[in-house]
Amino acid sequence: MAAHVEHSHGRQVAQSYFDELVEENMRDFEVSREEAIKDTIEELKAQGVDVCNLDTTGDAGAAAERAEVAAAVAAIKSPDDVGDLSRLVALLGGAGGEAARAAHNREAFFAAGGVVKLFDAIAGAGCADADVGAGADALSLMMKWHAPSRNAMRRERAAALVNKAGGDESDEQLCISCLALLRHSCLKSESNKNCVFNASGGQVALFLLEHRPTPRLVKESALLLRAICMADDYSVKVSGAHDRTRDLNKLGAVGLLVQTCKDFREERANDASVVLPALFACVKQFCTNVDSVKATVDAGMLDEIFDALRSRGADASLCRSGLGALRNIAADDDVKHRLMSVEHVGLILEAMRNHGGDSLLQEHGLGMFAAACLRRPDHSQTLFASDGVPTMLRGMRTHPESVNLQRQGCLALRNMAVRADDALKQGILDEGAEAVLRAAGRFQASVDEAYAALRDLGLQIGIVTVNAQDGKVVEDGLYFGAKKANFNPVLDESGNTASAVQNAAHAPNEDMGF
Repeated sequence: MAAHVEHSHGRQVAQSYFDELVEENMRDFEVSREEAIKDTIEELKAQGVDVCNLDTTGDAGAAAERAEVAAAVAAIKSPDDVGDLSRLVALLGGAGGEAARAAHNREAFFAAGGVVKLFDAIAGAGCADADVGAGADALSLMMKWHAPSRNAMRRERAAALVNKAGGDESDEQLCISCLALLRHSCLKSESNKNCVFNASGGQVALFLLEHRPTPRLVKESALLLRAICMADDYSVKVSGAHDRTRDLNKLGAVGLLVQTCKDFREERANDASVVLPALFACVKQFCTNVDSVKATVDAGMLDEIFDALRSRGADASLCRSGLGALRNIAADDDVKHRLMSVEHVGLILEAMRNHGGDSLLQEHGLGMFAAACLRRPDHSQTLFASDGVPTMLRGMRTHPESVNLQRQGCLALRNMAVRADDALKQGILDEGAEAVLRAAGRFQASVDEAYAALRDLGLQIGIVTVNAQDGKVVEDGLYFGAKKANFNPVLDESGNTASAVQNAAHAPNEDMGF
């Protein structure tokens, strides 16, 4: 969404200020609205203003909607008088052709102070459950799509939402709305994760998993746990994700997740497609350290994942999240052998073949094989014998611009080749790996892995330089891993050192062209 403020980089102005400038230009210069808008945009850009957050279409309908948003904010007077929130949700959450207009509505809502005002209203004791749910839905849209809105989260506000979601008798839809708001507030915000966690958000999610395991509540609870444990805020130097995951594990989170998977697989199979993807995604986030991986495997999660791949392989979402969990589990050297039986490798490859167009699923599969084959030539042999290489290369060819996928594919092929015998290396090359790896070397993020794979497959790979002027590729005469000699002719041995130094000396103005 081009109008999304999260992607902007320059100074910004309010929509109302832009609209005033347009009206002023129309009045002062007697030009049409279209000309006035064009002149106003150029004027603001010349001043270093980023206009990506503004509605520059001049659409009267869009302006009317922004006026509705402002009126909705004004109507929020107290917890027991919040106005028509259902209309507000519709204005903030437009999809399809309405997406850009909804983005401008969210800007207007934020600029009018609606986020804080609505937060305080629904957190109040006198707010009706229906209004709390609708308000939480509106704020959830703001938190999901409008990054600055997340700064409104405070521990006391998180605690109010947790209390409303965690009651035994709380309405199910109210619980779901509150959990979704908490989850979206955690998106790329370390401080909000801590707020939610310290307000017992994780404990309430575990409580709901155990005592109110309806499909929708299980899904939303698992996704909240995942958000709390995810390290996705790159603006901070240190993440507390490890500590939060450890503390939730002490409360029995992993065992409860596995048991919930088992209950839905055995007794509530019709609802499994709703909850299993969320549960597997949550497990992936937990499996980021040795202790969590061991606890997850010991609790029987591998059986749940592979059974799901076996019985529900047509479900792309389930396969994607299942392979994501296996990818993290495979990083543990003491456990990965349990993933690489002939049957298990076949199930993973089948999921990759069935969903070749899903780039993230392919990346997870390649990443899992990269980890599993590291320092394990026996795993490489199993993967090769299962026709794994054609499937891996097909995924890389299908998604040539997915840099992360290309990197994982290069790592997987390199880890297969590095300890392999000549027959296995030749077999990989016979499938066309060389061309795929050379193509992956176009990207800075995967060039080292691509060259390492080609090198370990026994190929000599020249280092080339692309001429910026004519685009011609020039072979440097070096090979990957080689080092250019650091040789200065001035320091060459000579019987007449003084003369050599004098001949090499020149005034600085010669270098500068004076």
